[in-house]
Order: sequence, then C-alpha cells, then structure tokens
Amino acid sequence: MFEVLMTTFLACSIAGGVFAVLSFAMFDRLLKQVWTRSESAWTDLGKPVGFFWVPPGTKNAGLTKAAFARNDLFSQWSAANGESLLEDKQGAARLRRYRRISSWCFALGAVQLVTAVTLLFSGHG
Repeated sequence: MFEVLMTTFLACSIAGGVFAVLSFAMFDRLLKQVWTRSESAWTDLGKPVGFFWVPPGTKNAGLTKAAFARNDLFSQWSAANGESLLEDKQGAARLRRYRRISSWCFALGAVQLVTAVTLLFSGHG
C-alpha cells in the first residue's frame, strides 16, 4: 500500500508541476494578447504582469501591485468569463485550453493532498 501511495504522490507531483508551468505560460500568452490588443484594457485589469512575461515599460516599484492584479486575473480566468477581452476565436480557444490545463493542475493538487494525508495518517509519514 505504501508503494502505491508514494507512486501516486510522486506522479501527481511531477504531472502537477508540468501542468502548473504550462498554465503559467498559457496565462502569460493570454495576458500578452490582451496587452497587445488594448493597453487600456490591460490598465483596467490593474496592470497585471505574467508569471514569466512582464509588459515593456512596467516599473519595478509597481510589480507587487501588479502581482496581486495577476492573481486576481488568474482566478477570474480560471473560473469566470474573459472572452470579452479576447475578441477573436483563437483567443477564446486559448482561454478554454488554459482553463482545462488549470483544472488538471488543481485536480492533481487535490489528489496529491489526499495522498499525503493518507500517508501521514497511515503511519508512513
């Protein structure tokens, strides 16, 4: 039983990490698309920065505020609509892919948490 739980935990850790990096990269791509199309729409969102991409001209002093704006937008795009910001079919398709990848990331995290708790309470932790 211990081997199965550890294998599950490690597999979820690796897959979850891959899905997390993919979702961050997809988020950055969507954010860059919004910024490219309309800098005023980006400003209305709170001037968020990406995980790996920072819009040119963003001041270092505003990066903390921009990171909070990113977190709000990340949550918004994971669950609510954002299609109005991405005015074309390609942008909407990217948003749907981003949501699927984010959902897998959260699901793997939940499985990993359950596995860790099971390991802990089974006396193997």
